[in-house]
Amino acid sequence: MSDFKVASPDPDGFLLRDNWSDLRQFRQMPDIDFQRLDKYRKGRLRAAMRASDVAMCVLVSPITIRYAIDYNTFPLFQSHIPVTYLFFPLDGPVTLHQAYSRGSSADRVRSGRPLSFFEGGYELPEAATLFADDTVEFLNEIGTTNRKVALEYINPSITQALLQRGLEVIDAADIVEGARVIKSDDEIACIRWACAVAEHGIARMQETMGPGVTEVQLWGILNYTNLANQGGWHEGRMLASGPRINPWLQEATQRVIEPGDLVGFDTDMV
Repeated sequence: MSDFKVASPDPDGFLLRDNWSDLRQFRQMPDIDFQRLDKYRKGRLRAAMRASDVAMCVLVSPITIRYAIDYNTFPLFQSHIPVTYLFFPLDGPVTLHQAYSRGSSADRVRSGRPLSFFEGGYELPEAATLFADDTVEFLNEIGTTNRKVALEYINPSITQALLQRGLEVIDAADIVEGARVIKSDDEIACIRWACAVAEHGIARMQETMGPGVTEVQLWGILNYTNLANQGGWHEGRMLASGPRINPWLQEATQRVIEPGDLVGFDTDMV
């Protein structure tokens, strides 16, 4: 933590006078071998796939795709309008489809098929048929006779199309969640740094908190700190003050914090 202080609650001025947000000014980042981390994660996924006897996973979750190949482009968009997807085989080239950038450890990048109404409109059933054809072609390409495919949450039409091609479709959630359970030393170092960023933001919130500051202004300090340190997003804006503390799980509003108010929050940082 730094010794930086502000004279009085002034979130706007605090941001304008930013000489505090980058945690690297006050604390050295851990030495993380990202190539080793990527290799470990691929190994964990393949071990889980082997245990479930699947030939490939079809991944669409931005969290899972990042875990598998360190692809982290438009994750919030991807979370509710899936565009990018990953063919992750037990053996064979890891293939990313419909990528917005080439910043990943995938072996190759290809065009793809529409997965959402945003891109496919009313032609999603036809797109699902083509997607299933691509999947069968990929299995043939990697030379496997195994027709068991693990699929993340996706349109039912795609599952139906895969089943019509004679493939066995299972839920990929058990595989990917199980793979992530055991952390490597590099992953633990990443978690520790993320916690340090959260603590840094919390300390800055405490410095700006006081009568006259709104809940969302206070929350914005934490959000700003997260972004300034290459963080992603917050799963919610869980911050409440005064009479809004109970019941819990209320998100921040423009309520002005008053003298003597209790303020509670949860970081929910990604």
